[in-house]
Amino acid sequence: MFTAYHLKLLAFSLMIIDHTGRLFFPQAHFMVAMGRSSFPLFAYLAAMGEQYSTNLIVYLSRLVLLGLLTQPVYAHFSSLLFEQQSPLNILFGLAMGVVTLRWIRAFHHPLFKLAVVLLSSGIALIANIEGGLTTIPTIVLMSTFQNSFAWWASYTLFGLAGVWILSYPPISLFQLLAPLILLGYNGRQGPKSYLFYLIYPLHFLLLIGINRITHTQAI
Repeated sequence: MFTAYHLKLLAFSLMIIDHTGRLFFPQAHFMVAMGRSSFPLFAYLAAMGEQYSTNLIVYLSRLVLLGLLTQPVYAHFSSLLFEQQSPLNILFGLAMGVVTLRWIRAFHHPLFKLAVVLLSSGIALIANIEGGLTTIPTIVLMSTFQNSFAWWASYTLFGLAGVWILSYPPISLFQLLAPLILLGYNGRQGPKSYLFYLIYPLHFLLLIGINRITHTQAI
């Protein structure tokens, strides 16, 4: 059994493995596959933050400010991997997901809740937030996590829809393993560290620096 602190540590570790593999070991698909579970874990943590935060404005401000701080290095890192314009990093998606969860609470009818999720997903797509259409639904789904057949079926169908309808690569299905990790979560906070999310921009800086050094030595 492990705490939210351990969940964060695991989510960041899987993310770093993913990004390291993409940049330095593009043929090591298992590294990218491992990283597919990181965002669902972050989504769950963000949902728990929305639910238990004593000051939602401070929580959101922290996500947005760190997203702004990260964006330049994230954009540079993304340019090393892809030719298209860099999206907004996932911290903006987490912030928007938190707002969506709070917005949903204002409605009781399921259709109104669904309309909120669809609207937020459309905004995320237009704003070019990393993950596009799937970012907000993932956060909403993870906020309702429960060890029941209905939940697992919904999450699995959602993952399959991403591959069949949105043409996501099949390797993205490894995100379906994330809820298995949550079965070991004991519901406790564990050690607190408000600097934890600084790992996000710092790991991009580190990978960019290593990449620059290796390319310089190669020349």
